[in-house]
Amino acid sequence: MPSVELTDTELNDTCMALRMAARQAQRDASAQPDRRIASAIAADVVRYTALEARFQEARQQERP
Repeated sequence: MPSVELTDTELNDTCMALRMAARQAQRDASAQPDRRIASAIAADVVRYTALEARFQEARQQERP
């Protein structure tokens, strides 16, 4: 897989976008009456949260 170089600002923006997506997905899952669909949306919350943690870790490694 190719390497991607991101600035601290870009990493921060990505983390913020992922946190927003996770919050929205959580609201969507809570509002969904169909349990099967709600669980699929809840899986997105887990995925977004894990990805945000990875970007946050990369951001910490970038700092001197």
